[in-house]
Amino acid sequence: MQDQRVKLYQLDENNQWIDKGTGTVSITFQFDYYIRVKSEIDASILLEKKVCIQETYQQQQETVIVWNEPETKEDLALSFQDQKDCIQIWESLKQIQKKMKINSEFDISQTEDIQDSMQALTELPTISNLDLVIEKLKPFFEMVLSKDQLVIYLQTSNFLQCLR
Repeated sequence: MQDQRVKLYQLDENNQWIDKGTGTVSITFQFDYYIRVKSEIDASILLEKKVCIQETYQQQQETVIVWNEPETKEDLALSFQDQKDCIQIWESLKQIQKKMKINSEFDISQTEDIQDSMQALTELPTISNLDLVIEKLKPFFEMVLSKDQLVIYLQTSNFLQCLR
């Protein structure tokens, strides 16, 4: 997904929207999904907030997304230059929230095949057993629900470093 140009606003204590800067917005994945706004002036991070599973996001008009951060109680808004960019980010947020809800309701221990594959993850890969490890992981590749869980595990364990 290409970064979209936005203005970032934050509601102050007087209920006035304060311009926090202009930049590009993207949704990134680093163990969780984040909304990130990077300044167009110096590439500094103006905003980096975890995507919330709750229904906190609202699309207003055709080019604005607003939400209240559950943890900090901040009211934030992204104002897009282009309607299609707003729609693209809005649809991405909704899709990510849907995936997060499904993943939060999914109990991996109830699926015997997945449980067997999880045990395969305890066997660290080497060049000599890579084919066997990949074969044991195939059920994950076919299950949309567990792909994020697999990626998180592979990133946080030393699983991939063993192949160096």
